[in-house]
Amino acid sequence: RLTCAAIANLAENPSTHITLVRQCNALHHLIFLMRNKQPSVHREATRAVSNILSTQSFHENFMYEDGLRSLFIVSRSTDPECQYLAAMCFRKLTPVIANHDPIISK
Repeated sequence: RLTCAAIANLAENPSTHITLVRQCNALHHLIFLMRNKQPSVHREATRAVSNILSTQSFHENFMYEDGLRSLFIVSRSTDPECQYLAAMCFRKLTPVIANHDPIISK
């Protein structure tokens, strides 16, 4: 949980996104952690993903890594913060028309 929170804090600065995604493969791991059974873990992982999705060039990576599957799992959480963070992810994905078909079909 604390590691995901630290990564989420780092990802608040868009200049870290390239390093996190391309060099550290963080998006892959965070998407997996969004499926964790512990709400505190998937909450912080979703917060980190939401921050990374602020950079549109990483939307394709998110889709490729089956991020929508994890996002739909988090969006069904009973935790209001998880629901909010899932909504933030959707809010960052939906302005890009190329994301519409994958979201609707999932």
